[in-house]
Amino acid sequence: MEITYVNFFLIFLILVFLVYINNEQVRLRKLLPFDNSRQSLKRMKILSVVAGHDLDMQEIEKSLYSTDISYNLLSYQAVSQQSLLAELEKDVTVFELSSHGLNGAFRLGNASIPISWLSTALKQTKGLDCALLLYCNSYIDQEVIAASKIFVISMIGDVKDTTCVVFSRNFYFYLNKKFTYTEAFERSRLQLPVEDFPKFIYKDGKL
Repeated sequence: MEITYVNFFLIFLILVFLVYINNEQVRLRKLLPFDNSRQSLKRMKILSVVAGHDLDMQEIEKSLYSTDISYNLLSYQAVSQQSLLAELEKDVTVFELSSHGLNGAFRLGNASIPISWLSTALKQTKGLDCALLLYCNSYIDQEVIAASKIFVISMIGDVKDTTCVVFSRNFYFYLNKKFTYTEAFERSRLQLPVEDFPKFIYKDGKL
């Protein structure tokens, strides 16, 4: 059977339609609640070390009740280097640090820990994909952590603790909907006050 230009054109239209349908399925899937049938996808496990005297730890945990994310929330005042290493060994996917930055160091309890120590610890954490450095001027430490070949979010200048909570809650919400780290970052940043929007930056250490 001879294939005519009409046949080529019809085949082309069919292919375009199939691509369109596939893209629409991906887009709509991200708008729906998490589908438990997608168990083949890696379950996300978050380790969050949080600072802040007026934060309601239980309220932060409740914010993720509708997700399929395993979330471990710790107060930075109760974490030591040894206990942090032990927690990182539990197949952590995302590590969040909301401590106090000290220009190349951060605080755990009453101790000042060099950021180089954290970088070494994260490099040895299997399955780690992302780190959130949610403390003032953490951009100074971004390059060191990105050397661990992970996606790193950091901040320029001072940001309120409550703003960091809003950002991280939205970030995990979008990750739960299977957005990429970059997509989740951009959408979470849009939820912030205008003055804080440019203070959140990222670097993909895998690129």
